[in-house]
Order: sequence, then C-alpha cells, then structure tokens
Amino acid sequence: MLNIEVHDQAVQAALTALSERVTNMQPALRVIGEEITQRAEHRFESSTGPDGRSWLPKKHADSRKTLVGKTGRLRQQITASADRQALTVRAGTPYAAIHQFGGKIDRPAKQVTVRHRTDAKGNLLRSAIMNGKGLIFAKKSHKRALERSFEAKAHSIIIPARPFMPVKDDGTLYPAEQAEIMAQISAWLSTGKVA
Repeated sequence: MLNIEVHDQAVQAALTALSERVTNMQPALRVIGEEITQRAEHRFESSTGPDGRSWLPKKHADSRKTLVGKTGRLRQQITASADRQALTVRAGTPYAAIHQFGGKIDRPAKQVTVRHRTDAKGNLLRSAIMNGKGLIFAKKSHKRALERSFEAKAHSIIIPARPFMPVKDDGTLYPAEQAEIMAQISAWLSTGKVA
C-alpha cells in the first residue's frame, strides 16, 4: 500500500482559503480526488508519468502494457475518499511504492522446486518460447510431470521508477498535477463549484 503525505505549500494555502469559505469541503475534495484517480488510471494506458516522461519499457517482451500485468490490480486499486476536511488518494497494493519510486529488491538464496510437463514416455514437453527450447510448467493436477529442485542464488532486482500517482518522493506534487488541483480549487472559490 502506498501512503504519502503531500507537502505542497500552494495547494495547502488554496485548501486553507477554501476551508475558510465553506464548512464542508467534501464535495470539492471528492471531485478533486476523482480527477486525480482518473489521471492516474490514464497513465497506465499511456505509460507516461505525471511529469510527462514515458515509463521505461519492461525488459521482457510480452503484449501487456507496463504495470498492467495479467490482472490490472495496481491500476484498479487506486481509490480516493474524502470527508469534510481531508482527501485521501491511495494505491492499495503492497507493491505500489516500488513501482512509483523505483528501488532495489534483494532476494536471498532459496531452494526452488519446479515441475515440467512430460509426454507418456517421460520426455519433457517444449513450448514455442525461446525457439522451442522453453519447457512447459506443470500444475499439481498434471499427472505426467518431472519435478526437480535447485538452489536459486541470491540476487537483486532493480525496479525503475514508473510514477503513476501525482506525488514525488519528497511529498511535493508534480507541476502539472499541482496546476490541475489548483484549477479545481480556484473554480470552487470563484463559483462555488468545482470545474
């Protein structure tokens, strides 16, 4: 789960001005939160961060978009909630922060057991992956399988930053995000409605 406190003086000042004019900021904050989540969700389609830079592509080639994966869970768990005085936008997956900010994951050595499918004669079945050299993994339900154990060595994985939320690692907003939020607050202050 990704929890970040925003330290943006301009937005804080604008929100203070808004709180002096209305007793219930929830309608304005709800709309601002919806806009933030929509922009975050759009980043998964465009593979572009809030700074306008394209995300680094994945190292392994497949047809799925970067950070979308098989389930799209990261994108689906970006939510916003507002009460009378506060807005919370969160990414609810345990791996959200590493994708937002990047970092290094250290994996210790461990014993791994794999099962590969075989034919009736015990020959390993091959897939089209790696020019026919790839093996087909077997589920527990597959009766014909060869099970092998080996030690996976300790290694590190470097995850590049692919920001999708509007906040930098220092708690400030990206300029384009700040401008969008300020426009929403300004519209509320001038007309009583969020644009």
